[in-house]
Amino acid sequence: NCRYGYVDESSEGFNRVDFAAAFWFGSEQDADSTEGWSLYSWAKKAEEEYIGQSAGVNDGIIDLLGNMQRAFNDCRALSDGEQETRGIKMKGMADEIARMMTVPLVQHFIHNLAEESGMATEESDERNRMVLYALGVLPFISICDEDSYDFLYYDLVSRIDSYNSSDFTDHIETIYSRLECLGITCDMVGESILASENWPKCKPPSATTEIAGYSPTTDASLQMLKFDLDIGTILAFIVMEANNAALDIYENGRNVKDDYSYTYVPLNDVKEPQDYPESSEVYQAFTNPTNSDVDYTLVTKNAIMGKEAFLWSSPLQNSAAASLAIAT
Repeated sequence: NCRYGYVDESSEGFNRVDFAAAFWFGSEQDADSTEGWSLYSWAKKAEEEYIGQSAGVNDGIIDLLGNMQRAFNDCRALSDGEQETRGIKMKGMADEIARMMTVPLVQHFIHNLAEESGMATEESDERNRMVLYALGVLPFISICDEDSYDFLYYDLVSRIDSYNSSDFTDHIETIYSRLECLGITCDMVGESILASENWPKCKPPSATTEIAGYSPTTDASLQMLKFDLDIGTILAFIVMEANNAALDIYENGRNVKDDYSYTYVPLNDVKEPQDYPESSEVYQAFTNPTNSDVDYTLVTKNAIMGKEAFLWSSPLQNSAAASLAIAT
């Protein structure tokens, strides 16, 4: 519901989006200032190290914050049902802001990696910063490609004291090829000002509409391919005991974007057959058994949350159970 956040009547004139925006802008927006710092200036500093971005992160976040501010302000005049719909849309906007915040994280990571590899314009030791940003970026990659995560983590974190700059090209190519795991694209990151002709080029995912020899009827099918990223993220979060985050992705989606809104298509919404009466009858019999009050579709959510039958099983066991439940 888009009205969540109000404590009492005296807060009716307070827009919660303003509160969130304050954390982004901080007291000082100049990237070179030492008097105060903020996420805004952090993103601005990263942006100055890159060229060719499709859009600036700060500009995009300001637009989204403005949209959320207006949506939140208009929400009070809506009916309960409309407030719920508006709330889902606002959550999509918030998720998009979080996605855009990942861009400067990657930009700083690549920039510090390049400097540690001897490409700085002046002598510097950015090893600690490189490791810090690696720890912020690499977990996203682990969700959809454990081999790439292991390769980068071993070289850039575990074996940092014997880091070999000759492997820089392999590292950058791997990072570029896995940007989709973070929900961002090459044009959002741009090209580093330290890049030379020898740098690997960041290439967007293939635009082909053919999948292993099969040609989908519409481009929407290509979006649906990303459900495996949702499933991988859910299962990883269960193992990490981030159960609420896992349930949020199951119920609201993360990777399969609805091109007509800020929302994502969740796994929870594709469980019921839409166009086949025979399949729907089986589904209804499964979810509404005549001799039981149990809704068997709750098995997935209970496994994700570690509740009911899954209360005493381990996170790894619950992840396996959720995987089977989702497949069913």
